Amino acid sequence: MDLLRILGFGKAERIETDLDGAKRLLDGEREKRLSPIYPECKRTCEELRGALAEIGKDCGLFEESKAELDPELRSAVKGITKKMRENFIASMRVAVELGTLPGNDYAEFAAFSKGMRERMARIAKINSDNRYIFSFYKEDAERFRKPFERATRLSEALEQKLSERREEAERLERLVSLIGEVEEEGKRVAGLESEAGESVKRLELKRKAMEGFGEAGLKKKQEELESVSAELASVSGSISASITVLERALRKYKKVCDPSEEPERYAEAPLDELLKEGKGYPVLKRMLEGMRKAVEKGLIELKNPEKIMSQADWLLAGNLTPMLEKHEELKAKKETIEQDLEPLVRKERERQGLETEAVQLEAKLEKQGKMLEDEKASFEKKRAELKEGLREITGKELELKETN
Repeated sequence: MDLLRILGFGKAERIETDLDGAKRLLDGEREKRLSPIYPECKRTCEELRGALAEIGKDCGLFEESKAELDPELRSAVKGITKKMRENFIASMRVAVELGTLPGNDYAEFAAFSKGMRERMARIAKINSDNRYIFSFYKEDAERFRKPFERATRLSEALEQKLSERREEAERLERLVSLIGEVEEEGKRVAGLESEAGESVKRLELKRKAMEGFGEAGLKKKQEELESVSAELASVSGSISASITVLERALRKYKKVCDPSEEPERYAEAPLDELLKEGKGYPVLKRMLEGMRKAVEKGLIELKNPEKIMSQADWLLAGNLTPMLEKHEELKAKKETIEQDLEPLVRKERERQGLETEAVQLEAKLEKQGKMLEDEKASFEKKRAELKEGLREITGKELELKETN
């Protein structure tokens, strides 16, 4: 830093601009710093094309040359040498094909120079591969040497002239490239911010929708259903147990009764049969009366007749009726609760679905936030690099405005 800068004089001019403005500044700097060599580069390129055109012309002259081979050579050698000449001419013509002259742009001159160096290397290789040919055609050898040497000198001169400004050109090109990178990263940052914003909105909507759901009503109904189901199961068990005592007696009665009575039905599924009959269970009562008479007549023998007949009397007295009524009541109550539960269960499933979506959105938002953080860091780093590079090139402090 010089003394004036230390003392606070000669500070860089501050300019506020956007990326397009920065591009224009760089275009101006490129023109100012690189264009002084363009006229000489242009002349050298034109002369190079001329030298290549001369080599191409010499190929035609060589092809038509009537120069005779050494008469001492055998005919087989003459044939091989003639083929060598044809290959040399064909390869050289391809190598010296004229390209388009570059415009007034350093990058175009550099590309032209690179192409020329590759072309001269190719021509040199062709000469090397066919180095014996001119020992047979000595009269034509000089014709190719001079324009080739001239083209080589011109190619080297062009490269030398370009190398004088290469460092500046590369710095400018890096800044141009950096502007493109900053522009692209700025777009990615804006896109990620937009995506994250949309995710936040969707998450807020999900959470708001979830506020209208309550688990208390569902839980209460589920507990009520569990209680009624347990009571119904208990009543059902008591009803079945009251008939199960008579199972063996009913199976024995089957052997002596009218087959149409089918007493085994009550032994196999007592509750189902009683529910079919209704709370007065008249069919079972008639069957029990018939079984009593069969016992009294000695048609069937029971191990514990007193216990069996006591249970039959209890059933004949209609003691199952309150239990069947209770069963009917509880069953109806259970069905009502189940109907009430259906919309609550649907709502709970919907709530759980919303909750799952909210969790997924939160995870997505977290990922987007990390990506945005990384992208912003890269963006700011490149912006800072660009500002510093522009300051060094232009001598101006640039405030880069946000690009919409």
